[in-house]
Formats: sequence, structure tokens, C-alpha cells
Amino acid sequence: MNTSLLIFAALAFGLCLSDVSCNQIDSDYSEQDSSNISLPNELCVNEASVVREIRSDHHDLMHLAVCLHRESHPAAIDFYRHIRRSTPDYSYVLVNLGIIALRSGDIDSARRHLEQYLVEVGGPYGEDSPTDKSAIERGPPCRPNAPG
Repeated sequence: MNTSLLIFAALAFGLCLSDVSCNQIDSDYSEQDSSNISLPNELCVNEASVVREIRSDHHDLMHLAVCLHRESHPAAIDFYRHIRRSTPDYSYVLVNLGIIALRSGDIDSARRHLEQYLVEVGGPYGEDSPTDKSAIERGPPCRPNAPG
């Protein structure tokens, strides 16, 4: 896969950074305690308070990670990695990790993250079997009826 295609994929799939407002939380809860989060005052306050709840899930963590990412806070990477470890069938975090790597000039890491994302969603057009829960439920990212 060439570098320009990876850059295009990062920009096309990086919609999460523009779709989620740092003040909006739309959550689906599961058991998890994240009460030990420590962030600077006034930074992603709403997202952090939701994640501190006993019943927050990877969607809540993703909202917080995206907010931190927008604020260029280094903890965003830790949250993305935590989401990846705790929810391996939610591969969209690979796109955001790829974007961070790309913006920092680490083309090899960006390529690895974005290629792994494409593998897990079954390819851009669904030509392979996906392992990503969202791609299994909704289809591949470049399907004709995809949002965006």
C-alpha cells in the first residue's frame, strides 16, 4: 500500500475527530471502573466525568480519547491503547493511532496501524472477512451507503 493511499485513508477514516464533540457523550454502558483518571482542570471535563462512572464503556473512553487528541494531550495515546487492549474487536482506534503517528512523522507506524485497521474491517469494500464488530454489524467503511 503506498504512502499517499495511507494518507488518504487516514484523512477519510479520521472522521471520528470531527464527528464527536468534546461536550457530547452518547454512551452504551458496561462494567468498568475508571475513577483514577487525572487530567488538568477544564480539559475534557464532561467526558472524564462520564468515564469515571462505574458503568462506562469503550465508547465513553473513545469520546474522552478523541477530546484529549483534539487538545494534543499525550494521554490520548494511552486511552487509545487501553481501548485497543480491552476491546480488540473495536478497531477504529487504529485509525486515530495512525493519524497521530502520521502527524508526528512516523510513516511506518501510521502504515502499520492503518493497514491493520483495513485488515480487521475486511478491506475498504468488504472483500475479506472482518473481525471488527462494527464492520460485521454494519459493513465495510467504503460501502455505498456509508455515512460521510
